[in-house]
Amino acid sequence: MTVKEAVAELAGATGIHADRWKRTLLESIHKRELPLRNPNNPSDNLPYPVPKQLYSFVEQVDAAGLNKLLDSHPEWGVVFRFPVPVHKPGTAEKGGSSGEAGQSDPPWIEEARRIADRIARQRFSRGEQEITARNICEAVARELEKNSDFHGERGPRTGENVRSVALRGWKFTPPIGEGGRSGSGGVG
Repeated sequence: MTVKEAVAELAGATGIHADRWKRTLLESIHKRELPLRNPNNPSDNLPYPVPKQLYSFVEQVDAAGLNKLLDSHPEWGVVFRFPVPVHKPGTAEKGGSSGEAGQSDPPWIEEARRIADRIARQRFSRGEQEITARNICEAVARELEKNSDFHGERGPRTGENVRSVALRGWKFTPPIGEGGRSGSGGVG
């Protein structure tokens, strides 16, 4: 994930402003407390050099490194930890083009995707054509807010947090046959 995505997740989970997290993570990278990952090859586990100029939307970090950083600073009082994906050696990571929740996803992410699917179907049935994570995330956040089990450590999740974490990779696929559509844009 990019530093920007990690910042959004931390801000949503803790309620601490994203700018504070961005500065903290970038400082930690410069101090070599948080290792960077090769942005061109996620399976590259070799040390990655820290460039002079860091860009939060480019630089890559991983959940294990972020959790290690959080563990090394108990004074921050952050209970949240990133889910660490479990991959078996020699197996390819599943694509998940539809954004379906995986077995390791926290319950709030699974619920956010269920809500997104429901809202997307409702909007599609009303004739909306462009349904994206960006234009649906606020509605999903409002639904998640109704159940405190799905809140972050410091309260309800933001639309940005829902979009960048739970709906990352999510894509609405219109139902086949509804509204006179074949699901292939009318091309037979």
